[in-house]
Amino acid sequence: MASSKALNGKYNAKVPILLLPEHVTKSEYNRLKNYRDMMGWKYSKYEFITRTMALLNTTSNQFLFDDLLANNNAANGTCKRCAVVGNGGILNGSKIGLEIDSHDYVFRTNVAITDGHEKDVGNKTSFYCFGMVTLSNAITEMKMKGFSAPPWNPKIRYVFFPENDWAYRYIYAALTNGALPKGNNGETAKRKPFVFPKPLAAEEIKIVHPDFCRYVDNRWLNSKKLQNQGRATTGAIMLFLALHTCDEVNAYGFMGDPNKFTFHYYDQKFTKSTGITDAFYHDWNKENALWKLLIDEGIFNMYTRD
Repeated sequence: MASSKALNGKYNAKVPILLLPEHVTKSEYNRLKNYRDMMGWKYSKYEFITRTMALLNTTSNQFLFDDLLANNNAANGTCKRCAVVGNGGILNGSKIGLEIDSHDYVFRTNVAITDGHEKDVGNKTSFYCFGMVTLSNAITEMKMKGFSAPPWNPKIRYVFFPENDWAYRYIYAALTNGALPKGNNGETAKRKPFVFPKPLAAEEIKIVHPDFCRYVDNRWLNSKKLQNQGRATTGAIMLFLALHTCDEVNAYGFMGDPNKFTFHYYDQKFTKSTGITDAFYHDWNKENALWKLLIDEGIFNMYTRD
């Protein structure tokens, strides 16, 4: 990405990826409170951020591949092959589950249903990436399809993209055995807070730095449609997270033709998804054009089919 002339200097190797306790200072808060959603702290209170980050001060919270550090093999020269799995209908009937699971690490997001779909999407999950509001909506709307809680396995890591201070309040409550809070406003404030399959441990949690989310949104996507409202998709941020940390990235479940495939791989009926893809809060056309550019430049590989 750094050497490609076609990418026009968009890559920034110095952008912080994970949020660390030392990043949370009053001056940084005053800077970041100017930015909305996942891209800043406009909707997050300083006190909630600081008390939560004080609990996330382990090595596991500071490195994405903390398992390599634990096994003392971080510098053994082994290539880190990562699969980034979106939820697109292009995976329905793909039969590439084993290929996905063959990667060292597998990233998933949102309604990451694997039960019953293993042949198409695999069942390995290393990182589950999400925003609190999106996850709450997913659980509310998809319980009938078998998604009632975030995925869990003994080695999973949860990657939070905080849109507001709900994430910080939730993590603090979960790690201190407090009452889990509801969302800040809207529908999430009326629902019961969702519950993880197992009690959260500090070592399982990583928080993506707001600067990284804003970097993806502004420098890479740069969508005029989203300047005042909306943002890059969770899948897009997840893909860039992998691109900045993995040696080899292969993406699945992106860029499916909405006229040929269901919107999600777990959908039982075909529904034309134009209304969804034209939603004001994302710019799928701009993201798809960006993926094509990165693929043409040899930055990553993407699963495609007719």
